[in-house]
Amino acid sequence: MSFQESFAKKSYSVLNAEKFVDGDITIETENINADSYLLSELTQANELFKLRILGKLKNFNVISKFEIEKLDFIDKVMWERFLRLYSLLKLIK
Repeated sequence: MSFQESFAKKSYSVLNAEKFVDGDITIETENINADSYLLSELTQANELFKLRILGKLKNFNVISKFEIEKLDFIDKVMWERFLRLYSLLKLIK
């Protein structure tokens, strides 16, 4: 959550965080409070996967969507990034 260019610039209400994870990128941000969800900008998507992950300040609850693409060839570095993220997200849920 702290990996944002400007901390708390991208904070969302519970409802808007769920919409964002489902793919709506036109939703409004809000002023930060304990119930806000913050977008993690640490992980960048690539051709193998797309990831949206937000965490709640109050209790570190995580909302995420991890979409995996089917490719004929997978670069080793991309595969390692994918496996690292996949393993971490499985621990959280």
